[in-house]
Formats: sequence, C-alpha cells, structure tokens
Amino acid sequence: MITIRSHFLKVCALAVAAVTACSAPDPETLFYKDAHPIVVVEEIVNIGLSVPDANGGIAPPESPGWARFVRVFHLRAKTPVTLHVDETMSDGLDRQVIVERTRTALKIAGISGGLVKVMPGSLGHEGVAPVLLTFDAHQVDAPECGDWSDKGSYNWSNTPPPNFGCSFQRNLALTVANPGDFIDSQPMSAFGAVRGIVNVLTVQSGAASGGGSETYSE
Repeated sequence: MITIRSHFLKVCALAVAAVTACSAPDPETLFYKDAHPIVVVEEIVNIGLSVPDANGGIAPPESPGWARFVRVFHLRAKTPVTLHVDETMSDGLDRQVIVERTRTALKIAGISGGLVKVMPGSLGHEGVAPVLLTFDAHQVDAPECGDWSDKGSYNWSNTPPPNFGCSFQRNLALTVANPGDFIDSQPMSAFGAVRGIVNVLTVQSGAASGGGSETYSE
C-alpha cells in the first residue's frame, strides 16, 4: 500500500456569534494518497504448453498466450519462471529432452540462466499440459472513483471531498508498467552520467562517437 501519513488541524466552525463543537475529521481522508491508496498485490501467472519442437518453437495455437506470458514476465515478474514437467502427457519423450526444449524456448524469449527454475521429478498438474510454467508477478489494485455523495456547498470542516485526488491515483496506478516500482525502484545502471553527457555532446558536435566511422551533423 502506498501511503503517506500527514498531520492535520482540528477545525471547528463558527456559527454566527456562537462557537459550536465539531468532531475532528478522519486523518485518513485528509490526504488524497491516504484516502485513495494504491495497493500492490501479488498474482500467480501460469501457462500450460505442449512440448516445444527441437528448435524451441512454440505450437502456433499457443503462440498468442505464450507472447502474453513472456511480455508480463519482462514487465512485472517478481520471481523466476518455474518449470514443471508432466511426463504422463509427454508422448514418450524423455524428461530431459522436454526440459531442454523448454529452456531453449525460454532463452529465445529472453528468459534464461537464473531466471528459470526447474522442478525436480515429474509433477502431474491435473492434465493441464506436458509443460507448466509459472511465476509470481506484481499486480496493482487501483482505487475506484465516483463518490459524489459529499455536498460541496456544505463543508464546515473545510476538508477535501471524498472523490478528491482519486482520479490522479487511479491513473497513476494504471499507467505504471511494473507495479513493483511502487515498492522499490529499479536499480540504476553502471553507465556514468559524465560519460553519457560526453557522448551526447560528441554526437551533437558531429564528431565520430567511437562506435563506428560515421559522423553526424544537424
């Protein structure tokens, strides 16, 4: 949950010449980030596949689902891909062959090395498919807006209306590609800022950048 605690003032209304008592507003509603929090949750993403061909190719009917699976992994995966093999549905193929073919398919999709975890043994998964791939991903629970119950012309406490800031929070939640960035930002690359500035100035000047023999000019 993305929240920021804030201090608040207890404001009471003056009615003509008399001072009337009023209750303190709920501090959870004074700041729009508290009133309409962005909540990051986890979901399990999985896909059942036929055994890829010898070159790591995915069966055409499964290609759209495979493309979505890969895209979600690169955008917001929290854990490596876990590979399960069900040898009872493998048409007699050796388990190791299935694992290697699936690894090849994953490598082609940019998922390899420590990003793949192979479960030992043969694990049946209720006849889903010979190959089952799973991973945990971040998902965002965006606030729902549209509470217009407050009377804007009658607000003695001078507090924000219930809907204030909700659309901003909702749009922000739905815009971020990886909700995990709300929890921890991505690490910075080792590419130095000074080096980057030098490269930009070099290109703008029209001189060779060192990556090739071409020159550039405006």
